[in-house]
Amino acid sequence: MITSKRELKFYLMADSMMNIGKFEYSFIERIKRIIVPNDILNFMKSLRYYEYYTNVGSIKRFYWKLKNKRIQLKLGFSIAPNVLGYGVVIPHWGTIVVGYGNHIGNYSVLHTSTCITAGKKEIGDAFYCSAGTKVINDIVIGKNVSASVNSVVNKNIEVDNVLIVGSPATIKKQTEPWYVRDGKEYLEKVENCEKLKEKFGIL
Repeated sequence: MITSKRELKFYLMADSMMNIGKFEYSFIERIKRIIVPNDILNFMKSLRYYEYYTNVGSIKRFYWKLKNKRIQLKLGFSIAPNVLGYGVVIPHWGTIVVGYGNHIGNYSVLHTSTCITAGKKEIGDAFYCSAGTKVINDIVIGKNVSASVNSVVNKNIEVDNVLIVGSPATIKKQTEPWYVRDGKEYLEKVENCEKLKEKFGIL
């Protein structure tokens, strides 16, 4: 939960690193993005500002709520505030639903046509939510769990580093975190974020 300007800046930079491979745009890139905006990154920015101003009780939350709502409608998202950890990856536009009350760890990946219903789910870091995945009921999911395409997760998966498949989802095999499995570039991004977190003194 973002409760300070330092945490806000870190979340923004971590989200940027995981989605575009850098903490911030250069001056020239910022000019280009005025003409051709990165809508997913703009969504993440509006979400984080909305979360921050909501958590500190500022009236500015109403502006950021409206801005965030407009971008969500454009992209097909319905993602509640204060449910996603830092460094979330959203590869594409499309229907993504994450309801209120959940807690999803850092470095999660949300593909299109996915739904995590409202409730009190506790989902660990590096949850890989493949296209078509549904997560329902108030359940617990461990760290570094990857849900295969069109999985329906409706019961606890209280182990780490596994691939789950099917409807209802069951454990198929042990696996590495998605950012290790999918290529060196992703691991480097995560390492950069963790170094930045340490530099910022965030627990």
